[in-house]
Amino acid sequence: ASYAGQPGACVETGADKDNSCTGTSWVRLQGSVEPKATSMIVTGKVDWKQNDNIVISSTDYLPGHAEQLVISAPPEPSGANTKITFTNAAPGVTGLQWPHNGDILSLSNTTYPGISRLGLNVSSADTRAAVGLLTHSIRIISEGDTAPVAPDYTTTFPAAPTDGSTGYFFGGHTIVRQGFLSYQVQGVEFYHLGQGGAIMHYPVHFHMARQTPQGATPVTFVKDSSVWDSMTRWMVIHATQGVLLARNVGYASIGHGYYLEDGTETGNQLYANLGVFARAAVANAQNPRRVPGILTATDTSCTAHDKTCALGYDNFPYYSDSNHPSVFWIMNGMNDFEYNMAAGAGTCGTCYWFVPGAVSGLSQTEKWYGYAGEQLGSLPSTIPPFTDRGGTTPLETFVGNSCSSAMEAFMEIGNSAVCLGVN
Repeated sequence: ASYAGQPGACVETGADKDNSCTGTSWVRLQGSVEPKATSMIVTGKVDWKQNDNIVISSTDYLPGHAEQLVISAPPEPSGANTKITFTNAAPGVTGLQWPHNGDILSLSNTTYPGISRLGLNVSSADTRAAVGLLTHSIRIISEGDTAPVAPDYTTTFPAAPTDGSTGYFFGGHTIVRQGFLSYQVQGVEFYHLGQGGAIMHYPVHFHMARQTPQGATPVTFVKDSSVWDSMTRWMVIHATQGVLLARNVGYASIGHGYYLEDGTETGNQLYANLGVFARAAVANAQNPRRVPGILTATDTSCTAHDKTCALGYDNFPYYSDSNHPSVFWIMNGMNDFEYNMAAGAGTCGTCYWFVPGAVSGLSQTEKWYGYAGEQLGSLPSTIPPFTDRGGTTPLETFVGNSCSSAMEAFMEIGNSAVCLGVN
């Protein structure tokens, strides 16, 4: 028997045949809303419920303007769409704090005279905010100081103490290893998972499973699920092939969000996933527990009087969780990316980073075939090697993906520039 957590699971017949389908896991804002608003219209019919947590993405230049909301009344039909009444989850805030765009940008020749000469063959750009569901009936959560209690079984990780020490960031994690017959997750909420600064401890983690079981329909998948307020990353595919990630919502990671780790990941499918705010692993108001990043090394050679360090320091990739957090980190191009939405990356972050990295870590000592081994450098070498054959795989499919509220949209270089203000 199988059971898909509700609401938000896309279980209609044939839904998986449309790679652009977001189901009711996340939808678009229909019509712009202003600060202090307590209701909004979202596209289509949703099966969300009162007291569910949702997130609305930023549509301006600041990724931190994404807002977590709580549905305060049963959603109501509004023609072909749905009216959502909500309260803000931020303490002491009643409605929205920021404006959010819900209008499609016209690219017609009337609006932009001469644009037809460019031959773009598009008439509009969908710049509407995404509204994603965070609550599901199946929950995998970390315990705080006390066990979670009814009705919502929510736990609290306290903010950092006022004395400047770090807060709580040691959460639970899930891991999928080699040898399973099938692994299927749908409509599940992963909340307060991950362990700050610790490798191998992520909310959703496929760890060196190599080629996963295949069938006429996808056998290995995570669909219609949410990962939010994570202590590090959202979903990680490491040395694993043949995984489907579809219609998932990631909100508030620490460092990179959806993460293809070491350069051997091929044949994976990422369809219509939403990533909202890949937070930088820095000590600021958006990281109240001061959760450290994995790729955030401490350079002990830097001193307060070192001008190079004081102006920011890149050292790709070792500081990237702090200065260039990416919503999608891609170490091998031979994967299928379709209709994903990256909505917000902190500091000098990027939406999609096609990293020029070679096969790294333990995968260097294993045998890989085809494009999985294309970027394997000569041994012995440093771990990880970001030279030699790094970044030589082509992109299999990259279509329909969008980006907003980030410094970079699509990046395929390593050292780009220092991120001023991040030391």
